[in-house]
Amino acid sequence: MLESFAFVVFTWPAFWYATVMVFGAAFGSFLNVVVYRLPRGMSLSRPSSHCPRCKHAIRWWHNVPIVGWLILGGKCYDCQLPIPLRYPTVELVTALLWGITAKALALVEPWASVTLGTTPEDVRYVFNGELFFSWLGLA
Repeated sequence: MLESFAFVVFTWPAFWYATVMVFGAAFGSFLNVVVYRLPRGMSLSRPSSHCPRCKHAIRWWHNVPIVGWLILGGKCYDCQLPIPLRYPTVELVTALLWGITAKALALVEPWASVTLGTTPEDVRYVFNGELFFSWLGLA
């Protein structure tokens, strides 16, 4: 499994960083939920995402970080009232921070390495799991 990660990181680093940023945007979306609900004493899991004004549930395809807000033109699908710009901004900033920290750590110590053998079957890709978990804690 980790060898597969190492192969992707080593062979397609842009894909690796894009994946990191997608997960960063999803984490930013969760941060939006926490920032909105915790001060109001609301549950973080129930009810599901909904418009705070009209209370209609947000459809899953509208709830994709950043993209959903863009598709909806920054407005609720049901009541057409504006969705604050802070939501996609938090998602984008979190995605960028995850990408930047992942790249910065990779400059210090690579995410993956390759060991060449005498035959193509002897090639080994090694994923730096310790670096990954250190970065995850930092993120």
